[in-house]
Amino acid sequence: MLVIEPKSVYFADAPLTGVRTIAIERRAATLAEEWSDVGPHQMFCDATRVRTVVRVVQHLDAGDPAALVAAPVPGQQDQLRFEASMGNQGAAGAGAGGSRGTRRFAMLACVVAAATELVPGPLTASGARQASIAVRTISLHVVASVPGVDPVQVS
Repeated sequence: MLVIEPKSVYFADAPLTGVRTIAIERRAATLAEEWSDVGPHQMFCDATRVRTVVRVVQHLDAGDPAALVAAPVPGQQDQLRFEASMGNQGAAGAGAGGSRGTRRFAMLACVVAAATELVPGPLTASGARQASIAVRTISLHVVASVPGVDPVQVS
């Protein structure tokens, strides 16, 4: 799922400002696979363990020095919460026929990386390049508190 321009984002009850996107990905961590003895094609596949990964992308504002230095650190585990308007997200969000309105997401997550880089600014109408933008990407692994229950809570 891709959430574009979430309304509010909090990690460990601290606001994360300038968040542009949040991507929630589910990946197979362990696969059970089987092949037949009479052909080359796989006959069975199951994801026996699933890892949920979240990437939060922030555009940092030079006028907010607290946001520039206050990055979550690897190993920090706490609640990640955000609100998003799902009505205009198209296929990335609720879909054209999906329900509209605000959705609240909550999950226990552990920071695995927090990287900041400078990216070139956008081009103006005249073709000149604007100032570089500081972009922070926070990668987190979602942790289940109850076995067998989806750790991403949506309300």
